[in-house]
Amino acid sequence: MSILYEHTQKGNPLFYWGIPFVAVVLVLVPFAIIKTTAGKSNSIVIGALLGGLVLSLLIIVPVLLWAGLFLSRLTVWIDSEFVRIRFGFGTWRKKFRLNQIQSVTAVRNNWFMGCGIHWIGSGWLYNIAGYDAVELTFQNGKKARIGTDEPQKLASAIQSALKR
Repeated sequence: MSILYEHTQKGNPLFYWGIPFVAVVLVLVPFAIIKTTAGKSNSIVIGALLGGLVLSLLIIVPVLLWAGLFLSRLTVWIDSEFVRIRFGFGTWRKKFRLNQIQSVTAVRNNWFMGCGIHWIGSGWLYNIAGYDAVELTFQNGKKARIGTDEPQKLASAIQSALKR
């Protein structure tokens, strides 16, 4: 398998480092409130805050830390059979068979389409940052958009791979 194209787009550091920061704040704020209310008769409030702290530690913090790593980069590469994408450090992968792609177009997403992996009405969006993307139209009529900071190069690389 020879690689015809490969590029890694890094996400917005303020976003993916901000997520772990929020996770830490979710832990520290209830802890600080518990410390300041210690010894007072608000046992229901303290119990709720302790429950929130445990919930933050066990569920929210790991999920937010994982999301921060997941949204740190998007790698796209093309080989003789597939267009492949990978989020983060290999946490999530997807591949599209070249022989199923009918057309490819460089496009610009609307601001409200956002980042991540989700349905946008016309197909699936796989985006890490920015508004530029490449839209793949498949032979069955379905579509997918892959976010990139070099849409013309990616579109050209896919078109070249389709001609092989």
